[in-house]
Amino acid sequence: MKEKHPIQNIYDELLDLRIIENQTDFSIMCGRTPAWFSCLKARRLPITTDAELTLAYKLRRKARTSICPTTHNRLITISDYLFEIAEH
Repeated sequence: MKEKHPIQNIYDELLDLRIIENQTDFSIMCGRTPAWFSCLKARRLPITTDAELTLAYKLRRKARTSICPTTHNRLITISDYLFEIAEH
């Protein structure tokens, strides 16, 4: 069975929250080119600290404008997680 890329869970959750619609949207939210996430997964490369921080800040901004408390909390949780792994 093929193992998921470590960042795939975040991608899946953002899809579920309808923050993104596809891999292109996710790549752009990470501050990268549209094909970046697809290439990252195909090559089994880790997400860079810069991309983690860019995504974390964008999710934090999006959380501030969310009118749904559940979405706000989930985005803050994801953002906190990204900040935490970027530290290490």
